Amino acid sequence: MDRRIKLRHLECLVHASQHRFLNEVAQALHVTPAAVSKTLAELEHIVGHPLVSRSRTGLSLTAEGEAMVRQVGSGLSTIERALNANHRDVFAPDIRLRVGVLPTVAARFMTPAINALLSSYPNGVHISLSTEHNRPLLEATAKGQFDLAIARQGDANLMRGLVFRPLYAEPLVLVARNGHPLFQWAEHAERIAAMADFPLLLPPPATSIHTTARAVLQDMAAPEPRTLIETVSNTFGRNFVSNTDSLWLISRGVVEDHLSVGSMRTVVDTPNRSAEDVGLIWQAERPLDEVTERVCAILIEQTQHLRSP
Repeated sequence: MDRRIKLRHLECLVHASQHRFLNEVAQALHVTPAAVSKTLAELEHIVGHPLVSRSRTGLSLTAEGEAMVRQVGSGLSTIERALNANHRDVFAPDIRLRVGVLPTVAARFMTPAINALLSSYPNGVHISLSTEHNRPLLEATAKGQFDLAIARQGDANLMRGLVFRPLYAEPLVLVARNGHPLFQWAEHAERIAAMADFPLLLPPPATSIHTTARAVLQDMAAPEPRTLIETVSNTFGRNFVSNTDSLWLISRGVVEDHLSVGSMRTVVDTPNRSAEDVGLIWQAERPLDEVTERVCAILIEQTQHLRSP
């Protein structure tokens, strides 16, 4: 790497990949927007090509910028941890872990997983736990922003430079509240024929499971709903379906607790191909440290009953 490239250049570029607007980058670095622009311009001059595109809609990395962030992201985190180690409070935990998970994973597994991890490190651990949808999780992990992600496997472009270790397959389910009018029909074919009369909640096109959800409806020969609500809010979905005559095609983990207590029921059986693998994801070039390996082992053990023998 060119010796003219300083730590401040790399730090500025990584923050530019994490924020949409120049003033947000400046706030994160505690400098002025002008200083951010100057630092990025210096780095672009050194490497000889643009790294950041600037427009009305904000900042975005060029292909060269994304490649550079992938190369330096995890290394920069290591440097920062080393520098912080010389200045931290004596009571601050030495062990740090950054985990990004799907909302369904957070709801089903992370409470017992984190509890088990804490029992393994009685002297303390600093955990950063974020929930996000699939594509942002994969993108952030590729940039070194997470030590570990628990998410679905993406396409080849999204998975470049990442390792995927399957944990379990999570199917989609079509659910309604217990007592929904559709349950007056015993035959699934009759329920499917009447689906168009009720609002249907689906994951929006930007989510990874939207295509699968649409394929499931097609396989079921379900009619196009007159009212369609596309949402990524699990909280809204659970409340709306519990209190209306709407239907919801969603990952089973989102409504597992409602199904187990009987407040929601599956309307019809969904095709087997609706199941998608959820697994552990990390950077291939970055070996897992002890605490990350421990979390992986805990989650593998917790999900063992969900894997086929």
